[in-house]
Formats: sequence, C-alpha cells, structure tokens
Amino acid sequence: MKRTRRNQKLRIFALLLAIGFLMGGCRDNGQMPEGTYAVYFTDAEEVKLGYEEAQPKEALEDATGELTVKSLLAVMQTDPENKAYKCALPANVKVLDFDIIDGQLVLNFDVAYKDMSKNAEVLCRAALVKTMCQVPGVENVQILIEGEPLTDDAGIAIGHMTEDSFVDNAGDDLASYERADLTLYFANEAGDGLVVRNVECVYNSNICMDRLVVEQIVKGPQAEAESVDCYPTVAADTLINSVTTRDGICYVNLGNGFLAHEYNVTPQVTIYSIVDSLTELADVNKVQISVEGNTEINYMESIPLSQIFERNLEIVEEAHK
Repeated sequence: MKRTRRNQKLRIFALLLAIGFLMGGCRDNGQMPEGTYAVYFTDAEEVKLGYEEAQPKEALEDATGELTVKSLLAVMQTDPENKAYKCALPANVKVLDFDIIDGQLVLNFDVAYKDMSKNAEVLCRAALVKTMCQVPGVENVQILIEGEPLTDDAGIAIGHMTEDSFVDNAGDDLASYERADLTLYFANEAGDGLVVRNVECVYNSNICMDRLVVEQIVKGPQAEAESVDCYPTVAADTLINSVTTRDGICYVNLGNGFLAHEYNVTPQVTIYSIVDSLTELADVNKVQISVEGNTEINYMESIPLSQIFERNLEIVEEAHK
C-alpha cells in the first residue's frame, strides 16, 4: 500500500511566484556594472518580483562583502522609488545578525519573520537570495529565525539556497511557481537500505511531478539532511533524458552516467530509491527504467532493467519500525 494521503499526495499550493521583471528589462544576462546591484522587491499583489538598481558606496572597497550585505539589507527594507513595488523583506523584521562563511551567507532574523503569509515568505526568500548572491563571495544563503534554521511545514530545515532555486523569466511570459512536499527515499548510512525523507521544494509548474521527483533523487539529500542519516543513491552527473507516465507506469530514461557506481550503496537501494519515490505519486504504480532508451541492461550486473518495477518497502528502514 502507498503511504497515507498526507504523504502520498503533494500538498501543493499555488504561489504564483512569477519572478519576472516589472521594470528595467533584462539584467544583461545577469551582469550589472561594477558596484551596482539589483535589489529585489515584490509587487502589491505579492505575486511577482521586480528590482531597482542600487549602488552601495561601500561595495567597491568592501573586501569581505559584509558592508555590502548590510547596505543591501537596508535598501530591501526601504520603500522603493517605484510605487508599484513594496518591500519583500518587511521593515518590521529585524536582522539580528549575519555572517559569511565559506561562501554561505547566514541571515539571522527575529521571530517577526514568521508573521509573513506563505506567499509573501517565499517571495521574501527569493528576493533575499537573488539580491545577496550578487555580492562577491556569497554563493548561497541560509535563513535562521532567532538562531534556528528556517523550516518547512513538516519541520524540515530548508537549508541553503542559491540563485538556481528561483528561475527568472523576462518579459510577459511569466512562470507560475508552486511549493510541494515530496516523499523521497535515500540510502541509509550503510548503503544497504532506504530511509524516508519529506522534502519541500519550490518548482516551476511547467515541470511534471514525475520528473521533479527524479530530479530530486539525482540531486540527492542536501547538507541539512545529514542529521537524519540519509545519503545519495544516484550518480550526481546522471542526465535525465525523459520521464513520462502512461497508464500508471512511469518510464524513466536516464543517461549513461546512471551506470556509474559513484556511491557505496547496493544496486537494489539505487533502483528502489527511484521506484519507491515515484510510486508515492498518486498516478504512478510501476516504474520502467532505461539507459539511453535501452532496457536490455543488467544494472550493476545484478538487476535486469527489462523488468517493470513495483513498490518495494522491504528495504525501507521505517517499514520495520
């Protein structure tokens, strides 16, 4: 049987997180003049992000990036010149402190951050990441609330975010974004069994849910997942050629990188991390895996891909609790 409705269904709410440009056109492929930053704001309806340019005087002589971050935070909490915008980071949210460590900007806010609606909070997240990742030396952003990691509805730490977490769409063809809670299966510490992890992600609604699941499995658990002892199962450079579902069967066509035995996990763990994760979706009952369209392969010389796989909870640790 599949897991409970709460876990097997994706608890999705439409955010309409259209991270488009309300003014200023394109940012010249992401390049801004030296010392100039795109500071992101939200529109009044809290469905889109736009930006205004800012030139913090500290930026040109700021070796650590800390003065620039401080200045940009102040701009983000100041009413923008364009009256169609408002602050994505509310002025009443206090920045307790921040630090830049090995490319990660850790922003620590007071509890007022939690007063934002879900839509507004995701937009605020996107605005912070997209603004701060322009600062030299800042590769990703993590948000803390009173010193504790920001969490999703399931209590899982959201962890660090990069610009890739939020996709730009210039012009009028704005993308719609949604948030989903996925139930995914990763390897245990020994590599001989699976553990369950509920993962929150913000995704482009143009992506099919079955492909989203496979992408998350290839991506693997993020750093914050180490506390729950789960590990990747599929080689990180595996290409996803196609993922389609018909009549309850999900057909997953992967690149040759899938055959690389990159992690110390059993072949069964790799196969069923994909199968069990996909069969959490309401419309997927079975899974067929191919490599470059070929199913006449024995994965790791032990599991024939010519078969159609069904859900297997025998190697899931939680199933034995």
